[in-house]
Amino acid sequence: MADGSSVKRESDYDVLYRIMTTRMSVRRIRPDPIPEEYVEKILEAGRWAMSGANGQPWEYLVIKDPKKKKALYDAFQDTNQEFCFWMEQMRPFELRHPAFQVKGDDLKDEWQKIRNN
Repeated sequence: MADGSSVKRESDYDVLYRIMTTRMSVRRIRPDPIPEEYVEKILEAGRWAMSGANGQPWEYLVIKDPKKKKALYDAFQDTNQEFCFWMEQMRPFELRHPAFQVKGDDLKDEWQKIRNN
């Protein structure tokens, strides 16, 4: 700079810390379509993700049709909820998420009660 001052560059650690402490969990996604250039950047970032022995075993599927997205969501919704329920049962009771603090001899009955609410 002309006045002799320098611009302080944020360290890599500080950048990572800022990203990790300011991230948000998305509960609802806007229905607006994602611009094609963003989709391409996201796919490119995924391509650079680390993998064991650089095996890169993933495949990506971009679904833009709203009806197909809804059908895919519906197909996995029950399976995902059931998976979360049973995974929580592996944790000590007091460490479980409150929605999964279930006691009982027959957890399948408890799962049905939770699922139907």
